Formats: sequence, C-alpha cells, structure tokens
Amino acid sequence: MVLVERVFCLCILLVVTIFFVVSFQYEMISSISGVGAGFLPSITAFILLFLVIYYVLKVFRNKSTSANSNDTFTREIVIRQIILIISLFSCLFLVQILGMIITIGLFLIGTLHFLEKVSWVKSIVISTVITLCVFFLFTQWLNVKLPTGVMF
Repeated sequence: MVLVERVFCLCILLVVTIFFVVSFQYEMISSISGVGAGFLPSITAFILLFLVIYYVLKVFRNKSTSANSNDTFTREIVIRQIILIISLFSCLFLVQILGMIITIGLFLIGTLHFLEKVSWVKSIVISTVITLCVFFLFTQWLNVKLPTGVMF
C-alpha cells in the first residue's frame, strides 16, 4: 500500500502548492496596518509546502513511518485520505460560492466529525471558535475583506 501513500502525499502537495500560489494574489505589506492580507496565508502555505515536500521525499525514499513499521493501510484509512483530498479540492471551489467563513466552518465540522470521529458538539464548538478567530484576524486586525461568495 506504499503506492496509496505516494498518491496521497502527491495530492496533498498539489493542494498546498495551489494554496501557496493563490496566497500571492494578495498584498504582503499594507500601508494601513503594516501587514498585508497575503502575509499570513503566504507564510502558512510556505511552511506547509516545506513540510509536505519533506514528507514526499521520505515517502519516495521508503523511509516513511508506515513503510518501516509493520502497520498496513486499512481500507478505512485509504477512504479517509480520499475523502480529505476531495474535501480540500471542493473547498477551493466552495470559497467562491459560499464564501470563506462558511466554507471554513463546514470543512472543519466535516473533518472533525466524520474523519476524526469527534462528537458533534465538540466539532461545532471547535469549528466556531476557529472560524471566528480567522474572521476577526482578517477583518479586524488585517483589514481584509474575505470572499463572501455569490450567495451572500
């Protein structure tokens, strides 16, 4: 099942690369607050890109943890990985339709509850707190208007 891990890490690399490229659409330095709208997404995407590239290199050199240990991929893990990839790609498109805040909230609730098996209450609370933090960080601190989507 090393092939599945390789395909998964390449898909994650593709998603993070897309996020990294898209983050440069926003300005890095703002004359108002000093930090532009693209600063935090660019830094975050760069760190993720670095970590995913490191992981890809480990997987392709057969030094990943799953290749060295006796653990094998179960069908459930493969299905979770496929669902995660599909949900990440769908988030790229849903941001333009539903807006950033709703898309982040739905992604977090879905990921926490269905993939990580966290209870509904915890999923909703954690998703709400993170979504509100993202909203206030960008709208209040960075003075950035987040995509609202075509529905709102």
